Amino acid sequence: MPYRIHTLVNGSLEQNCYFIHVEGASEGILIDPGSSPEDLRRGLDKIPARPALMIATHGHFDHIGAVQDLAEAYHCPFGMSRLDEGLLDTLADTSAFYGLGDARRPTVDLWLEPSLLEKAGIHLRVLATPGHTPGGLCFWHEASRSLFSGDTLFAGSIGRSDFEGSSHEQLIASIRRELFVLQDPDTIKVYPGHGESTTLGKEKRHNPFLQ
Repeated sequence: MPYRIHTLVNGSLEQNCYFIHVEGASEGILIDPGSSPEDLRRGLDKIPARPALMIATHGHFDHIGAVQDLAEAYHCPFGMSRLDEGLLDTLADTSAFYGLGDARRPTVDLWLEPSLLEKAGIHLRVLATPGHTPGGLCFWHEASRSLFSGDTLFAGSIGRSDFEGSSHEQLIASIRRELFVLQDPDTIKVYPGHGESTTLGKEKRHNPFLQ
């Protein structure tokens, strides 16, 4: 079954939002609904499918700032980890501090835990990868060999761990425990929260933070 993955770069921090759907399907899943609802709606309007579900790898403002606007526009639910619920309290202030406007606190319809998530013909494995935030998650789509890593793993780097509630040691352990155990890493494309995509095999061999 063919799948389509669209990368929607948005906001001043150039955050990567991803929309995955089955080829020819009318619905899909939106991952990390960014900070600019206007940018995202323009991008989604060019795709012949609509979000049936929004999910976030973590609760930072640049990954969920557009959620509430998009939820109302597309009438779709939103899910994230309950361990990042505290970040919702500072969402508006943090977004404004970084010049991204007054982000609205999203309604969380689904608290995500490690499990298999199914929607719109897409099966995603939810992986708990705390470290960048307490409730950090990654999403593994085995059918397309795609790993949505949020701000846990980047091309040649890893997520920041100098925020309140972050832990460098926990982040490294999460990557090794949940990501590096996936089989055939050279065939797995990593879609990070910022920057270019990479492969899991390349990061295992060359990422300087993980050697």
